[in-house]
Amino acid sequence: MKTTLLTAFVLHTALVQAQDIGKRPADTPPSPAIAPNADHSLPTPQVDKFVRNIVLCGRQAKTTRWLALPRLEITSESPTLKAFVETSFASISQATGLTTTGDGVVHVFIGSGRDFLKLEVVRRRKLTMMGKNACHYWQNKDQSLKEAFVFVKDAPDLTEEYRQHVLFHDLLASFGFMKNSPQFADSTFGTNQAFDIQLSSLDVKLISFCYRHVPPNAQSSDITKLLKLHWGK
Repeated sequence: MKTTLLTAFVLHTALVQAQDIGKRPADTPPSPAIAPNADHSLPTPQVDKFVRNIVLCGRQAKTTRWLALPRLEITSESPTLKAFVETSFASISQATGLTTTGDGVVHVFIGSGRDFLKLEVVRRRKLTMMGKNACHYWQNKDQSLKEAFVFVKDAPDLTEEYRQHVLFHDLLASFGFMKNSPQFADSTFGTNQAFDIQLSSLDVKLISFCYRHVPPNAQSSDITKLLKLHWGK
């Protein structure tokens, strides 16, 4: 069953090499987080580290994001997981503040290895299913996002809770938020084992800040400067 939600805008057409965002294995030990009531209203050193930990990605440690909302394409036989992906995608999209639609696409696949090989994006991108879940992304010349692919393999040892967890976090990765940070406990990015499947107010603030003020291809020093100018304002 394949559903397309039209929610994207036009990106530049040039393409760079795909990158594997990585997996969040079930046996990864939790990372310590500071108290959930810690102040993050000002661009403190903790906030600075929190943001940079999450948004700097790839070998060059730079930012990437959509220049507009992508559309969502889901391939799944599970109505429950399909609905979960749609709801999660909508909440992340709303947090970006973007409203224009265009040509970018986030593909989400939940199914067997056999069905994985039948997907057009898998054949076109020459992808291989390695592990039980992953996210790949492709960029334009300006380092904005062009296309992303999230998959969760059917496996009897993956609970519904865990599937939702990896889908939610890999959807965040497909928007450019590819890592975790232990700085604040009241964040879904807090640890690999935090089975959070919704955005906190801090997470919405992070996403909004990055999509309003941080361009693609920004580096660590740029983030610090932009935080001082715009965080909490």
